[in-house]
Amino acid sequence: MTLRHLLVTLLLLTSISPAFAQTALQPVPKVMVYKIAWNGIKIGRIIVEAAQTNYSYRMSLDTKTTGMVNMFAPLKSVIWASGRVYEGRLIPQKYNSRAASDEGDKDSTHELTYDEDGLLVDRVSFPPNDPSWRPDVPLEEARDAYDPVTGFFILREKMFVNVNRRIKDTHVTTYDGRRLAEFTFKAVNNGTKMRNGKIVPVINTVMFRKPINGYTPKELKKFDEGDPKIHVYFSADRRFIPLEFDIYHWSGKITASLDE
Repeated sequence: MTLRHLLVTLLLLTSISPAFAQTALQPVPKVMVYKIAWNGIKIGRIIVEAAQTNYSYRMSLDTKTTGMVNMFAPLKSVIWASGRVYEGRLIPQKYNSRAASDEGDKDSTHELTYDEDGLLVDRVSFPPNDPSWRPDVPLEEARDAYDPVTGFFILREKMFVNVNRRIKDTHVTTYDGRRLAEFTFKAVNNGTKMRNGKIVPVINTVMFRKPINGYTPKELKKFDEGDPKIHVYFSADRRFIPLEFDIYHWSGKITASLDE
């Protein structure tokens, strides 16, 4: 074996190795608080509350910006969703989001309702969508997609299995009442992060987005110009939760870090 072949083999073996010997994924923690910072300056927080059993799941995310960000782009939003578990399958039931608009000058609400099989059957948005600006996503096209919260639960379970099988890419399609998109999380490598003075093992992933429908011309233009690079670091243990999000924006680095 030449030196080049040896290096390639070592790279393949170490690029993403099994993260943990245990195979049982723990439920999502009941409370997680993330601090949001821009270039090291605190600009907000996210409070995540969850409940997950063998029969049901729910989660809420309360996001609020603080400090100087509120002078330019204030954000206050609450997202929650709930569903049931049947034979190990997560079936969404309700999704609701209340947030400031993209322009930050008025509130918006989006609610999704699913049938017994977890297929989307009803949606309500206020203010109503303007099809001349944001295309309506046909109900039939969005029926098989997950709401963003259920999508996280699904993604977490699939990625936990994939990482231990050395499968790098994990996909999930979500619909939030406006936009339909496919997200891919690529496991780049095993690494470490300094957490509360301790070095902890993590799975370094990179997130990619593929717009499908429901995007405005402005949003598509920004996407064509290039999405910011997003790294998500999952704990390399049975909790398998996001410890940190790093978004590399043109204005600097935005970080959401779990406060433990």
